[in-house]
Amino acid sequence: MKFLLFLAQLVALATALATPPAAPADDYLPCGIPWPVAPNFAKAAVDNPGSNGVATIFGNNNGPRPWARNRNNLFVIRYCYAREYDRQNVQGTVEWSINNWYHHLGGPASKKSGHGIVFQEALNSANQPFYCYKKGAPNDWNLNVQYNTVVIEYTYGGGMVHEHQRPDRDTYLSFDCQKLGDFKYALDNARITDPTITWWELCNDLKLAYKYKFRGFEYVKGKALHQDWTVRPVGFFDHDSIMIYGTETDMGPECDPNTGHDCALSRWKDKSNHGMGVEKQNGFQETPSTWDIRWLKLQYPWKDPPKKARGDDDGQ
Repeated sequence: MKFLLFLAQLVALATALATPPAAPADDYLPCGIPWPVAPNFAKAAVDNPGSNGVATIFGNNNGPRPWARNRNNLFVIRYCYAREYDRQNVQGTVEWSINNWYHHLGGPASKKSGHGIVFQEALNSANQPFYCYKKGAPNDWNLNVQYNTVVIEYTYGGGMVHEHQRPDRDTYLSFDCQKLGDFKYALDNARITDPTITWWELCNDLKLAYKYKFRGFEYVKGKALHQDWTVRPVGFFDHDSIMIYGTETDMGPECDPNTGHDCALSRWKDKSNHGMGVEKQNGFQETPSTWDIRWLKLQYPWKDPPKKARGDDDGQ
């Protein structure tokens, strides 16, 4: 399941950096995923993905951009494993997840499936895998690997944004930051360094929450990632998205996960009448929702290859 979410994120993210990753090893995307995923991805213009229930961070200056087509009109998402150790541990899971995504997308890239997404491991001329880092560290990028390559590590994977961070979240979800499971610990820890920090600052300042390793950084409304990028809602709120947390995620000891009462995150029974109370919000969906898939197909649609197309340098 972790890698199903990982693939949803890496398909949605493409950075516009021009140099190898230089961020510290403890820089993370949502779900504990390291940042940057990969440098120098697409330079494509930001498309309007249509009216779908998706939250996106496309459109931010120096932020993620959609993947670009290659010369055969495919969106090739190349990935490599950080080290041999990582490949040995998660290759089967990654390949299973890729096939699972193809299944939900209606098959591999084709006119019939309606999408042009291709996942591809970075291989050398002898068909052997390239590893992303020469010494397993982000500041030691393997120069034999193109920079537009996603890094896969044993514990974490790669980047669509959480539905529960949409700026219109409060219409659909009830959220109380102080009821997150690690809130008290995080606030006490932060005040050791700075006694003036308030609970409101810890809950609403994304970078501050991230600094003190507070899980609240994955819930800050309207902002995503510790880069402080603006979250842009696209269409209606999707309670069934693979990109939404549930009531049981990060719940505190007083939370009743069956009813959503006294929980950090729960679902309003009636978005137009919050007086009706709350109920459980399901999270960590086992499959992408209809709207997750529709967004991906609208963002990365199939396009017939040009006539007499030669093979690209990625083999597609």
